[in-house]
Amino acid sequence: MTIRSAALLFITGTLAEADVAYNQEKSVVHTLETETALLQRLPSILFPLGPSGNSIISVLYISGLPTILMALMPSQIGKSRLSRLVSFAVGGLLGDIFLHLLPETFLSHSDVERSVSLDTAEPLVLGLGAFSGFLLFFIVDKCLRILQHEELQDENSEEVNEKGSSTSVSTSEGSIRFRKRQLQPSSHSHSHSQTHTHNHNHSHSHSHSHSHDDNQSNSSARTSAFLNLISDFTHNITDGLTLSSAFYLSQNAGSTATMALMLHEVPHQIGDFGLLLQGGFTKRQALKSHFITALGALLGVIIGIILQSEISLGYITPDNGSSASLAAGVLETTIAWKDLIVPFTSGSFVYIVFSVLPELLEVDETSTKKQAFYSFLSDLAFLSLGFTSMFYMEWNE
Repeated sequence: MTIRSAALLFITGTLAEADVAYNQEKSVVHTLETETALLQRLPSILFPLGPSGNSIISVLYISGLPTILMALMPSQIGKSRLSRLVSFAVGGLLGDIFLHLLPETFLSHSDVERSVSLDTAEPLVLGLGAFSGFLLFFIVDKCLRILQHEELQDENSEEVNEKGSSTSVSTSEGSIRFRKRQLQPSSHSHSHSQTHTHNHNHSHSHSHSHSHDDNQSNSSARTSAFLNLISDFTHNITDGLTLSSAFYLSQNAGSTATMALMLHEVPHQIGDFGLLLQGGFTKRQALKSHFITALGALLGVIIGIILQSEISLGYITPDNGSSASLAAGVLETTIAWKDLIVPFTSGSFVYIVFSVLPELLEVDETSTKKQAFYSFLSDLAFLSLGFTSMFYMEWNE
């Protein structure tokens, strides 16, 4: 082969490789352009309606994904797994409080142009709002426990009447005899009998059962679950207001807010699902409760739509921070009553955490020290995971 032929072959091979590389690069560029165009059109595909309609659609998206995940979870969850799920919920609540609600409460009202007196008063008013949420949930919790305590007393008295002693009197041989009805054995009760002999043969039996303590524990967990539903409903109202405001600003802003809230709500709702199961809810009841709390977001969207409509019609003028409006808020501050929803929710979340923590601090009497320590480490890991997930969501918003 001559040098000329070798050179031609080399040039031809080089051109062929260059052509292949060019075609591959062109294909990659075309793929990227297609994906970019699809991403640009994705908001219009997912939200094809106007601001009001898109706000409602976003609620369906945000509520639908956790519902699907909860529906895929097993109906029966073991005690250890349930404890981990509750730990995850507590971590998520703590993350929501310290990383989302409290910063939003105080940072949204930090305006350097306001006077020193107002800057001093506003944090106090916001703190008062948070304490109001805590106090209200304490009052509701205490009232529910008192009512349930009466119900437990009635149930226990009925059990005593059904399983108690039946007395028969016999006059033969001049003696009075008391016969005790044989109690049905119970897996959770321990029976101790004490016999005292007097002139008459009296036999007294005392039955001590752990079922009363179990009922009180279940009642406490169920009360915490109900309080969590109320708090979630209130929190979802603020989410609905956020969604409607974002979609009336722009479609891209609304879709971004929807994605952020969805990533925020998925771990939060999964944790709440564990709290409901711990409170004695069945899987079906937990799903129904999730649907009810989702109505809070829908209510917030409706309120936001009405407010935006009033603003567009000129019935409501957006507050520009004029001096005339400084004394129109709570306790002569610029804080409106609606601004207390977020601190109120944070206070209610704090109370829910306080009410659930005793359940996590309990040690199973049947477990060994090694098993109890392993369970503690597992709960701590899932609590940290719940907090970390909320931190990650807030960091990347």
